[in-house]
Amino acid sequence: MNIAVSRQLISLYRFWLCVMLSVDAFICGILSVYSFYICLAIMVVSTLSAAFIAFFYIPRYFRSYLVEITETALIVKRGVFISRRYILPCPRMIYFDRSQNVADRIFGLYSVRVHAARAKLTIPGLSRNEALKLTMLLSGESEK
Repeated sequence: MNIAVSRQLISLYRFWLCVMLSVDAFICGILSVYSFYICLAIMVVSTLSAAFIAFFYIPRYFRSYLVEITETALIVKRGVFISRRYILPCPRMIYFDRSQNVADRIFGLYSVRVHAARAKLTIPGLSRNEALKLTMLLSGESEK
């Protein structure tokens, strides 16, 4: 069974990128007292890199994020430039939990953390239903 990351996580990451650009603009405002051209160069580079991250990297990263549950393992695949695959055997799982921080709560997202012997795996940006389904499947309970 495959579980996908919520599309709202892309909005959350774009929001954090806007916050970082605002901090960058504030710092450039302070630096503009010393040199306008240094400030301009910093703003151009940061704006272009933020646009690349927001419209190229983030959507592709979360499209490549795949959680697969088999009979014997939890498999997580992710990565844009470097593809990574994490395999966590079911017998090694100790416990798992759902969590939300403030930003996740605003966007209605959950993270599921799976703890195993010598390993910890976090699956971010799941909707409430997907997080419940994942924890039920991992615990072996049937869906109600």
